Amino acid sequence: KKGLLSALEGKTLVEAEVQEDVVRRKDELLEIVRRIQALDKENAECKAEILKLENTIQSLVPWLKLDVPMKAQETEYTSMIFGTLPGNMNLESIYAAVATGLSEDSHLKIGAGEDTGGWDIDIISSGQDQTCIAVVTLKDLAEAVEDSLRSRGFSRASQEWTETPSEACKALEGKIRKYRERMEEIKKQLLALSEYREQIKLLADYYRMRADRYEVLGEIPQSESTFIVSGYIPE
Repeated sequence: KKGLLSALEGKTLVEAEVQEDVVRRKDELLEIVRRIQALDKENAECKAEILKLENTIQSLVPWLKLDVPMKAQETEYTSMIFGTLPGNMNLESIYAAVATGLSEDSHLKIGAGEDTGGWDIDIISSGQDQTCIAVVTLKDLAEAVEDSLRSRGFSRASQEWTETPSEACKALEGKIRKYRERMEEIKKQLLALSEYREQIKLLADYYRMRADRYEVLGEIPQSESTFIVSGYIPE
């Protein structure tokens, strides 16, 4: 890190032999530059993956009390559904919503508070923004139960897991650890390459000066055999 006035210092003068040595080794130094760029890109990708995994873990936190895999499951006669309802709802109001919806079905008359007989709901967690529920229902009633819940804003869980949420979180945390370990390895490799910093700066100056020179040459008035240039020399 440099001070605020470092930008006014100008470039450091170097011996001609040093610059010539850098130019001779330009292919080697460019390969080191490519290596640094590749490591920097990989480091950024690791950061992005960690952020994605952390967001996934955050989405699983409300489901940590669930002791079965968070995946829509079925038996011969039953279905299991996971999802969320908006706001903080209690079990009584959820049952009442489903019962009201089912009571409108011509072949099933059931009111709030009566024995459900073919469906059951568990609240996994509830908060100010949402209530996470697990629904077990007979297959014949699955569609009607879900429709009743949808009338109250129900939406299925966006992700499915073949393990329990707590097991999934542990697996994700393991992946995060591996990415962090890789980032530490990248840091060590970059630190080892820092010895080439000044040589890379000199090489950048070399290519920048060449680019400037060719840009100027392209602007000089010239014909097939002549060119015109104006300038000054020290007295």
